Amino acid sequence: MNKILRDGNWRMFQCNAAHTGNSLSSVGPKESVRERWSFDSGSAIPSSPVVDNDMVYFGNQNSGPEANLFALSSVDGSKRWSFNCRDEVRTSPAVGKGTLFASSLYPSLYAVSLASGSLKWSVDVDSPMDSSPTIYDGTVYVGSWEGSLLAIDEKTGSIRWKYETKAEIESSPAVRKNVVYIGNVDGSVYALNSTNGDLLWNCNIDQPITSTIAVTPEFVFVASRLGQVVAIDPVSGQKQWTFSVGHYPCSSLAVSNGVVYFGCANHYVYALDVETGQEIWRFKTKDKVKSSPAIADRILYIGSDDQHVYALDADNGNELWQFETSYAVRSSPAIANGTLYIGNNEGRIYALEDK
Repeated sequence: MNKILRDGNWRMFQCNAAHTGNSLSSVGPKESVRERWSFDSGSAIPSSPVVDNDMVYFGNQNSGPEANLFALSSVDGSKRWSFNCRDEVRTSPAVGKGTLFASSLYPSLYAVSLASGSLKWSVDVDSPMDSSPTIYDGTVYVGSWEGSLLAIDEKTGSIRWKYETKAEIESSPAVRKNVVYIGNVDGSVYALNSTNGDLLWNCNIDQPITSTIAVTPEFVFVASRLGQVVAIDPVSGQKQWTFSVGHYPCSSLAVSNGVVYFGCANHYVYALDVETGQEIWRFKTKDKVKSSPAIADRILYIGSDDQHVYALDADNGNELWQFETSYAVRSSPAIANGTLYIGNNEGRIYALEDK
């Protein structure tokens, strides 16, 4: 059974449970772009939207009594419902079977009806969460500030297992072939059996990990807070290569057609050969890149603190177009059905399409 969805949707952070940031069936705006609609959510959007059929879901940094989890029509941006997660939603929600899962700085994981926005269940976690939930084979995986990785039943909210990493988790779990991978701020990467949480291996890269791991059949890719990208063998847990950009935080990664992509606080977007770690190209924006790349139809999309969204040729890094939003863009793009969805630090989410 293929657990990674291959339709035109973008149902969780970086598209799928392996967090490759690569849509295999959708396309985005290509040679030029226009705003189809935008929606003001009222607070900064550091998380990335997710898309399911004709709906877009996202959270924002509102920590007051107002809503901070939203469902919009993907067609015209009209609000269908909103929900309050009791504290900032810095993470991307995840779409399951009729249910939206969301984490926040309030220590609970929420399961909300896709149709109505009503609460189905919530489960208390040991501490706040900066980890986006990942859904795989009926289980929701999420990490916490206390360093716990939890596996939670998608239907009931019961905790199936819990693994203590002993250091804060700010990244999101990646899952492939019944193995769940997670990094924490002490620089450890863990590979666990997704069914029972048994440890398979642990690799320390000696730098804090706050970006989300991406997994392919050949490699586990991880980027550090201090400017390293490391490729690890998924079976043995041994490091294969390391690429350094200096002491600059790196975004989460995207992988497509033998290339791994990421953004960096030194203003650049990078493309590396997956086998060797050698640089293929780099593209310079005008400010920090904290947005993570998304790939669709050999085009890379990414935001920058310079207030722009960029589309680059994934093969050579040439700019195809840019779109100004008037505020820093730290949200990561979601690509679905010819449209790019992304938020900015003003609290506005955009739907961009071909002119």
